[in-house]
Amino acid sequence: MEMITIDDLEIDYGRAILCELTGQDLTRNRQSVRLLDQTRHSSEYFFRSDEQGKPYIQNFAEGKRYYPITAYCLIHQVDYSTAIHELRQQYGLYDRHRSVAHPQRPKPQRQSKPISIAIDELPLSIYEQSLAQPERNGFYQYLSGFLGEDRASELFGRYRLGTSRRWLYEGMLATCFPQFDSKDKLRQIKVIPFHPLTGRRAKADQDARLWNQRRKRYEVDTGEKVWFAGKALAGDHKLNLQQCYFGEHLLAMYPQKTVALVEGESTAVVCSAIWSDYVWLATGGSTGGRWYDPERFAVFQNRKVVLWPDSEKFADWSQKAKALYGIASSLVISRYVEDNAPAGVGNVDLRDLLTWPRYTPREGKPIFGEVLPVKGNSTVYPAYEARILNLTR
Repeated sequence: MEMITIDDLEIDYGRAILCELTGQDLTRNRQSVRLLDQTRHSSEYFFRSDEQGKPYIQNFAEGKRYYPITAYCLIHQVDYSTAIHELRQQYGLYDRHRSVAHPQRPKPQRQSKPISIAIDELPLSIYEQSLAQPERNGFYQYLSGFLGEDRASELFGRYRLGTSRRWLYEGMLATCFPQFDSKDKLRQIKVIPFHPLTGRRAKADQDARLWNQRRKRYEVDTGEKVWFAGKALAGDHKLNLQQCYFGEHLLAMYPQKTVALVEGESTAVVCSAIWSDYVWLATGGSTGGRWYDPERFAVFQNRKVVLWPDSEKFADWSQKAKALYGIASSLVISRYVEDNAPAGVGNVDLRDLLTWPRYTPREGKPIFGEVLPVKGNSTVYPAYEARILNLTR
């Protein structure tokens, strides 16, 4: 019997190798993993098969693909031949003295073609439960104080925002940001607590108390104050849920409007109240939900698109946006936030600049509620348009 080839090793045993390296049970296409990228929102994803039938991990941020043997080399810091030798020994694929395949170990059946897994949607009944008590919602209270109660209600309806008791923060409940896709299917529900005065989300070290369902009370929570609620609320952790852009359902409602894409959901909501001539969507994070995936960009086919990266993210978003070429009818990547963020202040976004100076110190205290003099019906973006990089095709 001939010794197993390198291709056979990766095709037949590649998933097992990658499972061991990542410490995860890899079962589905586009499953988020942490191999070399150990950040909270890893840009690495598992794919079960390429055109040869080999599983691999794709790093979308760096445009790199890691096959099982290469990944083994990188993690264990060995050369390629050593990795092959160790893996053949590990899986009993040859006896060192006879150099023949091990007759006792059954060979897994080869999977020659990748299988497309259907994306699940959440039942609307889950979302509908969040529509009560908007007056107890921290973000609703912020919008009411900032724009008025009528406008706050309008924005909540437009973006289908809801309320969750998961956290209690500054006496207010958390906000539900549902992700409805361009076909109006509910993909995910993201829950975040917001300060009713500043409109800022609660951080890990801030006192947003978590609801304990078993004890029926709020308790101290020292973890991250973001919850993707879909699988838990549906009661099915086997659902294949894939995120979409927040506000994506608005694309079908406003087919002629230019798309404006920002990072934060709250930023998209506030900006839509200031520049209503544009349809404002959010990625949900710098790398959140793989917003830069070409398949995700498909909803922008033949649309005019403007990207508004946060401070220090212009170069990163410019790189990721290359996948939009040939999809969007025109693409603009704005440097406005990058060029106008105050020195020494990190993580500035467009909402910060439109409502500045919310965090300018005055006698050691923040100032809240001072809004820049912008016109609500303006059909142009902020000043410094000359600093916008226009990539119209």
